Amino acid sequence: MPALAMPAPIVVEGEYIAVYAMPRAPMKRSRAPPASIVARGSIKPASHSSFATTHPQWTLPDSIRRDMLAFFTPEDLLALEQVDRSWREAVASSGAWRSVSMRQEPESRMADTHRVLRAVARRHGAQVRRLELVNCAIPDQVFADVGAWFSALEVLVVSGCKMLTDVGLAALVSASTQSVREVRAVKCPLLTNDALAVLNAHHAQTLRRVDLSYCRLVTSDGVEALVRGARDLEAIAFKGCPKVNDAAAVAAARECRESLRSLQLGGSGNISDAALEALAEHCPNLKTLDIARSNPFGMGRGGVSDGGLMHLLAKCRRVESLVLRGQGRLSANVLVFMSFNCEALESLDIGGCRGIVQNTTLLCGALKRMARLEQLSVSFCGGVVDDEHVSSIVSECPQLKKFDVDGEAIVAPRQSGHNERRLERDVLSIRDDAAGLTRQIHVPSSDIDACIGFSFFRCAFSIFSLLLVLTDIPRTGLTVDLSGLPSVIPGVIFSYGPHNYPTATFTRNESTGIVAGLRRGNSLAAARLWAYKFDTLSIPQRAMALHLNVTAYPPCVLYRGACEDPELLPLKTAFGMLDGLVSALRRRYFAERGERRPFAFVTKGNWIDRLHHTIIQFAWRRQDDRLHVVHHFDLVPWRDTSTSGGAAHRICGNHHVRARSRRDTIADRHVHRPQLCDLMIPWPCSYSSTAPPTARRVSLGTHIDLRVQEFRERNPELRVDLTVITTQNLLTNERKTWLPKVFLLNHNMEITTLMRARRCRDGSTGCETVVIDDYRYERSTVETNVDEWRPVIAVLRGTAQIYVWLRLAFAWLSCFYVRSRERKHRDAPLWRQILVAWRTFFTIPSHVLIYGSWFPILGYSMAQILDSSITHTVQNGIWSTSNGILERFEFIAYTLAASLQMRNIWLFALIWKLVLWTHRELVSTPRGRQWTPMDGVVGFRGLFVGAISSLTVFSFLRAIRFRDTDVISVHELARHMPLNSRRFPPMHFNMSEFGCRLDFKTGLIATGVFLLASIVLQSLVVLLTNRPTHLFLSRSNYVPLSANMLWPTSLLDVFWFVPVRPIGQRNASFFASLRQVKETSSWKIMSIRFLENAIFPKVDTSTNCMTCRQPVSLVHWRRTQGCPQHQHIFRLDKRPREVWSVIRLLNIGLLSDPAVLLRLHVFVRPLYLLTH
Repeated sequence: MPALAMPAPIVVEGEYIAVYAMPRAPMKRSRAPPASIVARGSIKPASHSSFATTHPQWTLPDSIRRDMLAFFTPEDLLALEQVDRSWREAVASSGAWRSVSMRQEPESRMADTHRVLRAVARRHGAQVRRLELVNCAIPDQVFADVGAWFSALEVLVVSGCKMLTDVGLAALVSASTQSVREVRAVKCPLLTNDALAVLNAHHAQTLRRVDLSYCRLVTSDGVEALVRGARDLEAIAFKGCPKVNDAAAVAAARECRESLRSLQLGGSGNISDAALEALAEHCPNLKTLDIARSNPFGMGRGGVSDGGLMHLLAKCRRVESLVLRGQGRLSANVLVFMSFNCEALESLDIGGCRGIVQNTTLLCGALKRMARLEQLSVSFCGGVVDDEHVSSIVSECPQLKKFDVDGEAIVAPRQSGHNERRLERDVLSIRDDAAGLTRQIHVPSSDIDACIGFSFFRCAFSIFSLLLVLTDIPRTGLTVDLSGLPSVIPGVIFSYGPHNYPTATFTRNESTGIVAGLRRGNSLAAARLWAYKFDTLSIPQRAMALHLNVTAYPPCVLYRGACEDPELLPLKTAFGMLDGLVSALRRRYFAERGERRPFAFVTKGNWIDRLHHTIIQFAWRRQDDRLHVVHHFDLVPWRDTSTSGGAAHRICGNHHVRARSRRDTIADRHVHRPQLCDLMIPWPCSYSSTAPPTARRVSLGTHIDLRVQEFRERNPELRVDLTVITTQNLLTNERKTWLPKVFLLNHNMEITTLMRARRCRDGSTGCETVVIDDYRYERSTVETNVDEWRPVIAVLRGTAQIYVWLRLAFAWLSCFYVRSRERKHRDAPLWRQILVAWRTFFTIPSHVLIYGSWFPILGYSMAQILDSSITHTVQNGIWSTSNGILERFEFIAYTLAASLQMRNIWLFALIWKLVLWTHRELVSTPRGRQWTPMDGVVGFRGLFVGAISSLTVFSFLRAIRFRDTDVISVHELARHMPLNSRRFPPMHFNMSEFGCRLDFKTGLIATGVFLLASIVLQSLVVLLTNRPTHLFLSRSNYVPLSANMLWPTSLLDVFWFVPVRPIGQRNASFFASLRQVKETSSWKIMSIRFLENAIFPKVDTSTNCMTCRQPVSLVHWRRTQGCPQHQHIFRLDKRPREVWSVIRLLNIGLLSDPAVLLRLHVFVRPLYLLTH
């Protein structure tokens, strides 16, 4: 026997490697010197005696030497060649460089891979016949550098090279001409049709196998270019390429003909009968065919038919592997035809082919005749393949070695003598403390995946809901952000304005009587009806027109009829309205010369402006009290500032001028001064002068003075008078409540100035108005103490957000911890365990996790009660308009405001939890005993609460057809009442609708809308499907016995719908039900059932439990989930597997609540869990 080679220690680049010494040739007997040991960090040639053996007559065979060197990586082989010439000869003679394989592991560096590849190419590129670069991140520049060295390639494998492009592949294959036989480039996303054209150009005569699966940029045109002239192609694979269709299959069949053995196009584009016909005519030696569809459930249009497949199988009788997954058009006749014509068939995948597998008798008979069939897959046939199917197939087909049902490999237990699958069962110990006995019962092991359906709609809805709640604070902040609103003084902000703008300037031609209009230098064809009918600044004008019976006002402007034009008003009509109004005010209140006392009155009018006002106006209309003050000034005695007669008179007076008479006291002048002169909060206005052209900011009084001066200069020969109408609307929230809240005082102030220029011929009695100028000012200030409440609000909302984060994190960890310790997942790889955990996590409704606990609901609700008034104030400012025009609408700002508005969902959840707690404690439970799990729980639908909150977002929507500011009553005040800005009668304070009142109001409106829509939809569903439905509240009997002991019952206040799938109907899904509907119903019924399955998921409606369902009542429409009488929910010894799976899933979701975990770990209580 040959002696074993002695290990020679070598240190290469700082790493100790033990390499077995191998002799190069027989040598004379001599004493072998010790193997050389190279210093760390250096490479030196080893002595020749390192190859010596203890017996010189025996050498190591070449086969063993090759096998030993096969374990070395290319980097190791390069290092061995650096030792000495003997090593280089040994490596070269072993043929190690004929096949080079490199895999870039996650921990390896890209630079090392590039360095080794360059070294191999330079030294041994011409010797390489097989090059494998798997999952290597190599750029095109590296391929361009090394491609020319690989001149004799035969096999090229570059699968998983994400950076490989057409240029890099061309560099590798262009150096060798007509030598490459096999190319595999799976999952190379950057490869296109150009790469296939390069392969055909250089290796069309030698190509045998090509696999570019999951290269999504490759199309049928590229496949046609590849197979053109490639007569020897045996295997073609383009799986998962959506742009490769039957045109590629036809081209491959016509070009490759008898040489084609394997064609794999599964998961690509549509493959029709045309492709099968071409394969049948030209490829009689076909052995492997994969035409699986991308949708494995057999849904959608397209696919192959029975006739096309039968024609192919009749011509190609050597087929060994056939993949038909997702071909829903096929029937059982195809399988029968296979059993008589496909004698060589060894592997068959008919997953999703419901027409084939639904007939058990034909299925088993056909499979039994396939003597060579070893592998069978019937996955994605939910609702069709049950235990009876499985048992029949296993018993009738003993030749099967692998039988796959939705990923579960089933093998018949032949040692037991029967072919039924055994249900795994666990042992549960029950302790009877009263009797002092412990007994053990056998219970079936739970199977969440098989017994509980997975809803894709619930998953998508849960992802959206979780994204909203997880990013609540990052998106909207802890408190309302008022930084975007200008602040005047601490605690006071401008919620709207201040704005100053011209409405119109009307000029009447004295000769023709035609009225012309002008606004901001542009002529007007007509006045906007908004300014004189809908705008709040028109309220005092219309009120005085009604009070003084100004006949110039049309009835439509006074809400006494419909207008001919809903948007415009003739200029002559608007001129007559304003002229008649000022004349009536002058005659009634300012007839005496020198009359300075203002006239004040209070109006009560409608305020219908938003969508929520319009919806309920038939039952309730909001009405506000407004205080109006009218000042009139005759400017005839005023002197222009340019004259030398003295100082100019101003609207607010000269503060340095003292009283000139005994009657003209300081107090009197203060009373007669307009309110705009004594504002505590400054009112800056922008003023632009024409000569010289300048723009500046001035006070409100100065702005009016400058405009009057400019108006007089334009009309020097006319008498000018000025009428100032000031309106104030004060809104405050109610303080006398038991709930704390942020104080809010909203002060809306509007000013209208009407200047007339008249031509007087016979004194002041024969004057005719020539020019009327309508100019308006408006602003809204908010006084609030929200800054004092910010720490409290931040703590409430921040702790609630943290609790929600912990709740969701613990829920996922619970899913991962429990599911990863199940028998079937215990030894699975980590990625599969994570995938199962996510699937279980999304099986739990998101609303159960979010709105089940009291803590986050109370925290968010208290914060909403505190700052909802200021939140609504900010939202209201987004839709406010200047002169009826929404000057700037920012979508992002509105989206953030809508997010703030949807915080009322916590209030709605709190209200319903309180209602359900009252119902559970006082109504549903009989008197004299406490609630038990056998009573079941009533929960509200999470969709209902979310839909209600979403609908309230549109409550602030406004449109001109909603607007109604009709004046209801006018009350004239005494002329001696002080009307400065510091005193207001208590009667003029209005209650603000912002705050919880608005949330409750819009919530009720949204509830009514949702109720109406649900009733209509549910009625259609019941009429068309004859199936009972439920709206808001539903009763569930799936309640674990640990309820109200280990976790509070309130966690189930949100209805948890569990789509139980009995063993007889396993794998039933929405797609299965939709397909059944498609085959048996018209498109109208299918659309209704689509909505039903999407919004109201199906439950098990067996006839046994229909008799004990509770009927619909007037209190709430409910539907019972689970039946204690027929499903043995609370009998542990008789619980079926479905109930155990439901209880297990409920405990996973409910025991992961942070409050429950705190209670279990801090206040320790006995906890018994069933594990398996």
